[in-house]
Amino acid sequence: MLVSFFIFVVVTVLCGVVTAKDERQLTTSIDSTACREGSQVCDNVGTNGYGNIEAGACNGDGACSYAGYGGHATVGSNSCQQEFACYEIGHGGYATIGSESCVGSYACTDLGRQGKIIEIGSNSCNCDDCCMCLGDSNYAVPDNSCNKLGAEECCKSSTEKGSKATSSKKYSLKLISIAISD
Repeated sequence: MLVSFFIFVVVTVLCGVVTAKDERQLTTSIDSTACREGSQVCDNVGTNGYGNIEAGACNGDGACSYAGYGGHATVGSNSCQQEFACYEIGHGGYATIGSESCVGSYACTDLGRQGKIIEIGSNSCNCDDCCMCLGDSNYAVPDNSCNKLGAEECCKSSTEKGSKATSSKKYSLKLISIAISD
């Protein structure tokens, strides 16, 4: 019980540091080649928080709308393609999407929200609804993984986790340290 309390205090303090740093030092940026195809593609990115959208990312209706809204969202190059692929990622939480990931309708919708932390590696979560089921906890998806739905993948469906979906406090603390070093 004491260990759990200590972890809670450490995470709370570190999250407070991330929020303070975001408000003081980080500026939302969207590459000139991003957010070009679709309607409301990058509406409200980084509002009251931080958003970084790299080259060629976020194409499709609502693909990255509200990313980083009141939180932190980073989208790698050529990621978040198709409708609502990364809608509301990092909204009140922390989300990092690697390059060429989250390609598919609703592939990574709602990840890293409301105090949650998620990191999607490069070339991962590339199908419709691929990683959408991971929105309720802290996850790290490795490079080149979870590119289809199924029992042996991250998600069986948009709401049901597969066997590769493992939440870990280790990943949570690792991702917080990444957030602080940004």
